[in-house]
Amino acid sequence: MRQYKIELSIIFILIFFWEAEFFILDILPRLAAQAASPQEVVINEIAWMGTKASYNDEWVELFNNTNQDINLKGWLLKAQDGAPVINLSNTIPAQSYYLLERTADSTVSDVTADLIYTGALANTGENLILQDDQGTVVDQLDNGAGWFAGDNDTKATMERRDNQGKTNLAANWANNDQKIFNSKDAAGNSIFGTPKQKNSVSYPKEEEPPSEENSNQDTAPAINFILINELLPDPVGDDHEGEYVELFNNSDTTADISLWELKDETKKEKGQSGFVIEAGTTMPAFSYLIFYTGKKTSLNNDGDTVYLYDSGQALKDQRVYTGKIPEGASYNRQTDNTWAWSTTTTPGLQNIITTKDNSTNAIPNKSYPRHIWINEFLPNPKGKDAENEWTVPTNKLRHSAYL
Repeated sequence: MRQYKIELSIIFILIFFWEAEFFILDILPRLAAQAASPQEVVINEIAWMGTKASYNDEWVELFNNTNQDINLKGWLLKAQDGAPVINLSNTIPAQSYYLLERTADSTVSDVTADLIYTGALANTGENLILQDDQGTVVDQLDNGAGWFAGDNDTKATMERRDNQGKTNLAANWANNDQKIFNSKDAAGNSIFGTPKQKNSVSYPKEEEPPSEENSNQDTAPAINFILINELLPDPVGDDHEGEYVELFNNSDTTADISLWELKDETKKEKGQSGFVIEAGTTMPAFSYLIFYTGKKTSLNNDGDTVYLYDSGQALKDQRVYTGKIPEGASYNRQTDNTWAWSTTTTPGLQNIITTKDNSTNAIPNKSYPRHIWINEFLPNPKGKDAENEWTVPTNKLRHSAYL
């Protein structure tokens, strides 16, 4: 009988330790796990309208607001109406982006997706919910009554202005400005959005061009008249010797750009000095100026951002380029503010886009905001419209304008 009691005690002890092990290995990790805080990760950009290649080619971008990598295993991005429901995976790096492309990685053809998903976003709006692996809502964009921004005609994406700002504040969202954008769609068209890049509407707001009342004064051009016009990131030969950035003065007055500065992304992020333009440097009206920046600001051959600051460190212009850079080719601004690679470099001259089949397209770089406007037009004349309609533009410049 005594032996039986001893054996029974041993059995109870074993059961106790087994239960304790179960508690330690299973229960404690659950207690230790913490739910994500609100807006640790946010919905940052939405191409609910698709791309020029296809309205089905939708994509969504998330942003990690923290200084820690976050494992998204078990997280969900879902619409309240039940479609789509997207099971997230992998990790979103600290202070970085996570790109979801619908159906295939060709939706954004030159940026690798972090996740491929299925399911369409309604053009009339969605209530999108981002929740962590414990079901905690981390971010929610309630646009069930209609999207805050985005353009179905131009395919400009819906961009968040402030990652820390309120998600459900309409003023915190805007269309891509169609000046700062990167990447191509499945058909090679430019995407008016910034997949895995800083949103165009998150940069400091540009100053307004001069009004008609003071446009004839001999004052320095406003911020958007001094433009980054051409980049040569990967010249044939020594990059440090041959890299250049070309600026263009897109106004009819001389501009003083003394002590302005050109930086790449690395210099900007580290707070280091870039290429400082010498004191006394001016740019005549509608002129080009080349700066060989390689020894002070080296441009990456696999994508970079070039920033132009004035002497007071106000941002004047910037240009993003991505993907594998063709050696010896330059990146050129076109008259519609889109950009194209060209095998013909044109330092100090108007840009020429040369394709691989050697065809060329000369691009006049002069545009005249607020200086040339439509003064009068006759849309419905007597008789045949096609023969009698007319339009009269007015030129307020002090010289002829190239049209």
